Amino acid sequence: MRFFGVLILVCAFGLTSCSKSEVSTKLEQVETYKKSDNNKKSLGGNEKVAGSINETGELVPNGKIMVYIYGEIKKPDVYTLDEGARICDLVDMAGGYTKKAAIYLNLAARLNDGDQIKVLSKEEYKNNNGQIIDDNQFENVEEHSGKININSADANKLMELSGIGQSKANAIVEYRESNGGFKSISDIKNVSGIGEALYERIKEEIEI
Repeated sequence: MRFFGVLILVCAFGLTSCSKSEVSTKLEQVETYKKSDNNKKSLGGNEKVAGSINETGELVPNGKIMVYIYGEIKKPDVYTLDEGARICDLVDMAGGYTKKAAIYLNLAARLNDGDQIKVLSKEEYKNNNGQIIDDNQFENVEEHSGKININSADANKLMELSGIGQSKANAIVEYRESNGGFKSISDIKNVSGIGEALYERIKEEIEI
């Protein structure tokens, strides 16, 4: 734009031998440039982010989901995560559990757009007899696989595992409450008193 403006002024004051036809041509080029520039701006202003409208009427970018977590969590809020994200990802984003939280959620469970998850307190969990009463009914108890969920089983249930007595069962419960639960079954090896040999004995009996 600046170049064309200077060129036209130079021609107008006779500092070059520009003819009227040449000036006219330059003006046409300037107008063409303006129109082209305006079209680009117009197109840019009308660009839309690819995505879909969720149940709450919000635009969710493709490949993303929006999930609400509340209750005994440090930073309750609506979070945007990648499709395929799991509850452990959401809990991490929300700052982890509070000290009052009951550790029962299946951290390996996949999330869906629009999920609403309440983290119960230990008292609420106890009063509900271990049954989750929530919009999405995330199951916390041992699923029908015959395995013991090390993120939800109490000490008595854990003692049903091979080689797990009272002290080790208590250590498992203390570990998961201090660390926000187990993210994989192999994490149980981080519990005091559970080494590789014992893990090999129980790994087919446990799940998260």
